[in-house]
Amino acid sequence: MKKITFLLSILFCSLSFSQNIVTNGDFSNGLNSWSTFVADWIPVAATINATNNEANIVNITGAGGATWHVQLNQVLTPTQISSLTVGQSYKITFDARGSSARQLKLYFGEDGGGFVAIHQQDFNLTTTMTNYEATFTLGQTFGTMKLGFEGGLSNVDFFIDNVTLQQVVTPPTQLDLVLGFETTETGGINGAPFGNGPAPVVQTGIGSNTSQVLRIDGNPTGEPWQGINLTLTSLVNLTATKTMTMDVYSDTPITFLVKVTGGVGGPAVVAASASHPGGSTWQTVSFTFNTSLDGQPAPANGTYGGFVIHTYWAPGAVGFFNPTVPTPARTFYVDNIRGPLGTPPVIPAPTVAAPTPPNRAASDVRSIFSDAYAPVTAIGYTGDDNSYNTSWCPATTSLVQVEGNNTNRITGLGCEGIGFLAGRFDATGFTHFHMDIWTPTATQDKVFSFKFSNWNGTNGETNAWEYTATNANVLTSGAEGTWISIDLPFSAPTFNCVNTPPGNACPGVTDFAQFVMTSNLDIVYYDNLYLHKNTVLSTNDFETPKARIYPNPVTDILNIESEMAIEKVTVYNVLGQEVISKSPNTESVALDVASLQAGVYVIKTAINGNISSTRFIKE
Repeated sequence: MKKITFLLSILFCSLSFSQNIVTNGDFSNGLNSWSTFVADWIPVAATINATNNEANIVNITGAGGATWHVQLNQVLTPTQISSLTVGQSYKITFDARGSSARQLKLYFGEDGGGFVAIHQQDFNLTTTMTNYEATFTLGQTFGTMKLGFEGGLSNVDFFIDNVTLQQVVTPPTQLDLVLGFETTETGGINGAPFGNGPAPVVQTGIGSNTSQVLRIDGNPTGEPWQGINLTLTSLVNLTATKTMTMDVYSDTPITFLVKVTGGVGGPAVVAASASHPGGSTWQTVSFTFNTSLDGQPAPANGTYGGFVIHTYWAPGAVGFFNPTVPTPARTFYVDNIRGPLGTPPVIPAPTVAAPTPPNRAASDVRSIFSDAYAPVTAIGYTGDDNSYNTSWCPATTSLVQVEGNNTNRITGLGCEGIGFLAGRFDATGFTHFHMDIWTPTATQDKVFSFKFSNWNGTNGETNAWEYTATNANVLTSGAEGTWISIDLPFSAPTFNCVNTPPGNACPGVTDFAQFVMTSNLDIVYYDNLYLHKNTVLSTNDFETPKARIYPNPVTDILNIESEMAIEKVTVYNVLGQEVISKSPNTESVALDVASLQAGVYVIKTAINGNISSTRFIKE
C-alpha cells in the first residue's frame, strides 16, 4: 500500500474528471475551434485574438449596453454534443484576468433558437490570472450548443486561458490496488519504452507521496505514441465497471492515453483518455474504458493483466495523427493504479498435445519452439531480445503443459512477437514452414497472420516474409478446438515478401531475428514452430530414444528417464549460460535443481550419441 493516505484522497481527490470536451482550450492553436462576436452595429468594437497561448479581448469600445455585445465562443460539434450525458454533473474551469477589475459572464447552453442557458454565471475578474470554476447538472442538450464568455458590459480588456469542460466522476471509494511501485510488488515496468520515449524511473515520491512512484518523462523528438508497458500485480476485472483510477502528479496541465492489455473475455486492448489539471499536486485521476480511441475497440470487458501509459494525447483526440498529437517536454509521476480486482479466468485448453513432428536431421531444421528440435537459441519469457513474450506487443505468452508436452499459450492476441537476436539465422535453403496452433475461439471470419522479420545485418527489419491464414486457406471455419497443422512452402507466392521500408530488395532471408503473430483469435496455443527442408530421417534413426522429464514445473528434484543410458545432462538458463552439467550414464536421473532461481530453463540430454532438448519451469 502507498503512503498517499485515504484522507489525502478525500481532501484532494474526492472528485475526478473525464476527458476535456473543449478543443484547444489552452489556445495553443490560436483561435482554432473558437469563434467571436462583436455587436458592431451598436456600435461596439473589440480586437479578439490569441497570443502567448491565451485569448485576448482588447481595445473594447462602446461597451455597457448588454453583456452579449462582446463574445468568445466555442460552438460544440455534433461529436462534442453527443459526448454529453443528461443527468450527469459537469464542471467548467478557466483562467481569466482583466487589465483592471471587471465582470465576465460564463454561458453554456443553446446556440440559437431561444438561447436556453443550461448554466450561466457572472465572475468578478482581478488583474491576477485566476482559476475559476462552475459545476452544474446537465438537464438537457440541444442540436446546437456553445460554451461562451460574454464581456459586453465593460471596456476593460480581459484575457482567458485553459478552458475545460469535463464530466465530474465520483470514483468508487473501494477500488482495489492492482499496481503500485513498491519493491514487494510482483508487477511493474514490462520491457523497454517504445516510440523513442525515455525509460521510466521508479523513485522516491514527490510532494505528499513519500513512497515509491513512477516518473515518466516525455521526449519532444520522439514519436507521439511513445510510452511504456506495465504488468499489473493483480488482474483487473472490467466486466461490470469500466472505470479505473490512478494517482498522478504534474506541474502543468496534461492529457495522456492509457490502455488495458492482455484482455480475456473481451477486447484484448482498450484505451481511455486521462487528464491532470496541473498545479503541482497529487490527484486521483479517473478514466473509463468505454470509448474507441487509437483504433482500439470498446468497451472493456473481462479481465486484464497489462497496462500501457502513452506519454502524450490531446483533449478530444481519437488518434495520434490527423492532426498529430503535440509532444512538448513534460515530466509527470504516477502511483496507485486501482480498479475492480479480477481473478484469473478459466482459460480453455487443449486436452491432447500437438502432433509429434517427424524425425528430421538437426541441420535441416531451424526451430523457434518445439520439444522435438533444439531452438536456435535459449528463449525465455521476459525482455525483448530473446523472448516469447516481448513487450512491444500487448499479448501475453506463457509456457504450459499439454499431456506433459511443452506448449506456448498466448492470451490477448492481438499481437505477439518472438525475439531471438542471440540466434539470428540464415534461412537460405529452408523450403518449408511449420506451426501447430489450437484455439477455443470460433474460427469463422477470423485471421491468423505471421511473419519472419529479416534484419539483413542491421538493428531492425529490412524486409519480412508473411502469411495470412483465413477461412479460405488453412484456418478453416469450424476448426476451433482442434490442432491445426500449418505446413507450407516457404517461398513466394505462398509467403509474401514485404520491403520494410520500401526500397529494400526482396527476397531477403539471410538474417531472421524475430517472428511476429497478429490475429483476432484472442487465445492461441502453439507448438512445433520451425523451418525445415522437408526431409525425414530413416526408420532406424527415427527409433532413437528420447528422455522423459517430470514434474514440470519443478521445485527441487527433476526426474529424467529414458529406455537407454543417459550419457549427459546439461541445463541452460535463458541467456544460454550453462548452469548444471552431469554425466550419469544411467537410465534414470534425479537432478537437484533447488538452487536454481525461478524461471524457464532448457535441458539437453545426450542418449546414444543423440542430443535432444526440452524446457522446464523452476518454481
